[in-house]
Amino acid sequence: MLKISFDFDETTQKVSNLKVVNTSVKASTKEYDLEVDENKLNLTSDAIEKLGAVAGDRISVNY
Repeated sequence: MLKISFDFDETTQKVSNLKVVNTSVKASTKEYDLEVDENKLNLTSDAIEKLGAVAGDRISVNY
């Protein structure tokens, strides 16, 4: 992944101080809120809490 930074002067519309740095992507160790199982999507209790869902609610997933 590239990280690009620069200064932009709006009056002259010129770019200066351009820096490009190649960075590595670090793997996240965070647990996911959604798991894909055999023909099912499983939501964690944290995900359900974030959605504000309660027992009996229907959740529609569009993709």
